[in-house]
Amino acid sequence: MKKFIKKIRFIVLPLLLTSCNVYQVYDTKSQLVKNDEKQYIFEDENIKLEYDLWGNRGTLAFNFYNKTNKPIFVDWNHSNFIKNGFSFDYYQDQTTVTTNGLSTNNTSYNRFGSNSIGTYNGISKIVKKKPDAQVPPKSKISVYTFNIYQEGVPEIKNNKETTVLYNENNTPLKFRNYIGYSFEKDFKDLKYIDNDFYVNKIEFISNGDFESKYQNKEFPYKTSKFYLRKEDKAKTNLAYLGGCGGGCLGGFLFLILYMSILFH
Repeated sequence: MKKFIKKIRFIVLPLLLTSCNVYQVYDTKSQLVKNDEKQYIFEDENIKLEYDLWGNRGTLAFNFYNKTNKPIFVDWNHSNFIKNGFSFDYYQDQTTVTTNGLSTNNTSYNRFGSNSIGTYNGISKIVKKKPDAQVPPKSKISVYTFNIYQEGVPEIKNNKETTVLYNENNTPLKFRNYIGYSFEKDFKDLKYIDNDFYVNKIEFISNGDFESKYQNKEFPYKTSKFYLRKEDKAKTNLAYLGGCGGGCLGGFLFLILYMSILFH
């Protein structure tokens, strides 16, 4: 028995020291209606927007549908994402370079540190962002540019699972999507969409509950919620293993480790 405990200790210890995550799930509210997949929908006689906020730190993703028989031009130069009163431009006058290929790296070490010399053979792709987008008749474009989560919004302070409710007046996070578009290429007759949202609930839950509740196949990912994943440092240590979703298995492993130390 003593030998068995000594052997299994080397298997148990790495499992006990594995870090675990906790989650904050943010629910939002808006004057927009929702469809069956819990997406917010904006619609008028010309266009239809379907929002998808789900993801770590939240993403303001949406489909822009042109319902008409004429092309629509989206003016990114006059479109903004607004978060807690601060405006961020959709259009950034910049170029993105993406390179694919084979790289080699040689590293030398000395008492001052290390020096790394690399060589690269590949093909570079240069993409220049456009200040506008054409949406042909009866078609759509997909847009995903900004994260919703705002640094400073209430975070996990302890290991207790709880829910905090907010209203439009005391919410820690408001955000808006402000989009300019026109039927004219020169944008003489510019129209605006202004959709606003706010966080009305934050749910603090463990890793196990998050996976069972939100990661199953039945959960609609296109939703009005988003989440923040964080490492729970308290539950990473041995004393909090059971709270990391280990349950009875965690307690059993901890007991074995304790016995190995006791009979050593």
